[in-house]
Amino acid sequence: MSVSAAQLESLGAAIARAVCVGPNAPVKGPEAMVASTAAAALQANFRAEAAIDSEVEKQIEKLGRAAAGLDQAKLRAGLRERIAKQKGFAL
Repeated sequence: MSVSAAQLESLGAAIARAVCVGPNAPVKGPEAMVASTAAAALQANFRAEAAIDSEVEKQIEKLGRAAAGLDQAKLRAGLRERIAKQKGFAL
């Protein structure tokens, strides 16, 4: 999934507003700092997911002809799930 820097900033700001605003806000502190931290965490998550997808493609290439007769969607999904689990990444 490709997400622009502007979209990440917007998501970060929305998260910050949700957790920093109001008398019972669960997070105290500068909203801008929370927004940038949230955006950075989202970016790291997208990068980790892209790395997993890249690893899936490498695994499929290694399988070569053995993967030719298999359902490619199921193969990718299964490899993706297995690799994510090994890395402790929740999909």
